[in-house]
Amino acid sequence: MWEEFEISFAFGLLTSTTGVPTMQGNFDYTDFWGVTAEEGDGYVSTGGMNYPIFEEILVNATNVCKHALLEQRNGNEVIIVHPEKLAYVTSVKLDETFEKPQNRFDIARSYITAAVPIVIKGTGFSESSRIIAKIVVRQALIAALKEKRLYSEEYSQ
Repeated sequence: MWEEFEISFAFGLLTSTTGVPTMQGNFDYTDFWGVTAEEGDGYVSTGGMNYPIFEEILVNATNVCKHALLEQRNGNEVIIVHPEKLAYVTSVKLDETFEKPQNRFDIARSYITAAVPIVIKGTGFSESSRIIAKIVVRQALIAALKEKRLYSEEYSQ
């Protein structure tokens, strides 16, 4: 028996005022990616969120989480990233309270919330399995962010 759930994470995105994500609000998987691997020939963003940095961060986050969970395997349970889904944006909100630096009047910050789809298979899995998965995923994402593995140099200017 497989149990599906999502682990959420959030990050701030600094952009120019003209580069602010145009879609604001809450989204589901199809809003973001448009189709799943089983519905098409791969992960194609046919939804309204055609924003390359999101796609890069989320594909990389999915891969980081896959590797972290594979390394964590032990016991009678299997905890993995959903084999047919990638991480996706669940909400985007412009930070109206962001105080721009004096010399950078053209900067804006958005709050991005995303989710990593997870599945657990095992006998007698419990809430502790979910907690372990959340800890492993969040630690892996924090480490990847510190090591600048979630986005390319192109976006760190």
